[in-house]
Amino acid sequence: MLNKTLTQSSLLLGVLALGIVAGSPGMAALNLQPNLSNLGEGLQVASRFRLRLGSRPSRYRLGAFRRGASCLPEGAELTALIPPVTSTEPDADIQDADIQAEAELASEEIAVDESALADAPLNQPENEVDPELTVPVDATTVEHPAFFVYIPALDGPTTAQFTLQSDPNDPLAVEELVNVRFTVSGEEGIVGIWLPETTPPLQTDRQYYWQMSVECNAEKLTENPVISGWVQRVGLDQPLPETAAQQAAFYAEQGIWQDALSTLATLRYGNPDNAAFITDWQALMEAAGLEGFADQPIVQMVELE
Repeated sequence: MLNKTLTQSSLLLGVLALGIVAGSPGMAALNLQPNLSNLGEGLQVASRFRLRLGSRPSRYRLGAFRRGASCLPEGAELTALIPPVTSTEPDADIQDADIQAEAELASEEIAVDESALADAPLNQPENEVDPELTVPVDATTVEHPAFFVYIPALDGPTTAQFTLQSDPNDPLAVEELVNVRFTVSGEEGIVGIWLPETTPPLQTDRQYYWQMSVECNAEKLTENPVISGWVQRVGLDQPLPETAAQQAAFYAEQGIWQDALSTLATLRYGNPDNAAFITDWQALMEAAGLEGFADQPIVQMVELE
């Protein structure tokens, strides 16, 4: 059983404002009990671990995008564990109207990288996207998925904030679903962030936008690193394998990145010395183009409330 302690406070913002604001965090304790049957089974052979992302839709970033900040070690960056968009990824679903709308909807509550938005090409060549300006829309099958970020070493426990909203390009349906502050330990490594079970479940075939910030400077929000991503819930018409390790491989084979990542990360977190899970994690990171995180530990699992 995995024990985690977190702090959080719910903050009310404008529907389209994903700002990082101050609040009074509270304390909560929780437990996660993953399916750890057949421990040590792993994925058997790392070379058999196949990640098939296929043709992922991509969206332009909204609001801030700052991975480095004053409280991070020099050269270190806050990073979302998302397989990067390649410049030739097929069928990238970026439409001219989407680009313009998303640029206009960029939040003013956090420091916007206006130069990056201004440079967003309105006539992007077919099947060609700019990896620096876009984020893939990754898939999940679950109602309350987890998101994973790499956090460099900090001076100590630090406040972070996570927000989730429905698609900002749909003004009739846009809604902020999550806005929670919590504490990260300050230890270098990967942190898992689980959506609250009390949050309305993600709806199938709808896209959602998330952001996370680390509070380096409570007085000057522009100095806080911010990362973001898109997620979409998809249906699953096949039965899941019995064990968690087999499920991780299944999700990867189906191109369901969020679930492959969270399943394997949970196994690693609960069994940090298990050689099979370590090997499986390294294989997944390499398959996703995230080799730089293959040896990073899972240091914290946070379930927001």
